[in-house]
Amino acid sequence: EPGSLVLREDASVSDNHGRGVRTAGTAVLQGHARVASNFTRHSGAGIVVDGGTVTIQGHAAVARNDATRYGSGGGVLVYGGTLTLLDHARVRRNTSVQGGGGITVYGRTSVAVLSGSSAVLRNTTEGLGGGVEVLRGDLHLEGAASITENTAGTGGAIWVDPQDDAEVFFDLAWTGSVCGNTPDDWPTCS
Repeated sequence: EPGSLVLREDASVSDNHGRGVRTAGTAVLQGHARVASNFTRHSGAGIVVDGGTVTIQGHAAVARNDATRYGSGGGVLVYGGTLTLLDHARVRRNTSVQGGGGITVYGRTSVAVLSGSSAVLRNTTEGLGGGVEVLRGDLHLEGAASITENTAGTGGAIWVDPQDDAEVFFDLAWTGSVCGNTPDDWPTCS
């Protein structure tokens, strides 16, 4: 049975030789909580959302996690669940080999929502989607959320699988930016 996890204030899950957090239930990071410096040879070094719901809010961050060898989703792997970034939450300075340096959204029922003044920044992958890789799922950009200064082999900011039901939605009131990524292959720097 799925459980729940709440990391508050300055709590951290860090320096694990394996994934930081894996949940099929509910997890909330708030305050200045961190999931940081975790390492795995597989996907989702920081957080794996495995059919559950993860909310990162306040000034909480997923940072400096490393999914090497076979890995996608250096910071977060959303697999059949929902990830929501609110307020000033950050997914930053994560790395992966295959794709999604910051976030990988994988699975038809998978959704990542970037809202408030949240940011996906300075993530790196040798593969697809330095900031966000979207495979059979949805990415929603709302508020002033931004995807900046990420680096990838292809799709510095966002890579969306053209062969599948993967989509990116921009809220009509979105005022954020997708800029400064390498390669800067986003249609416009907005």
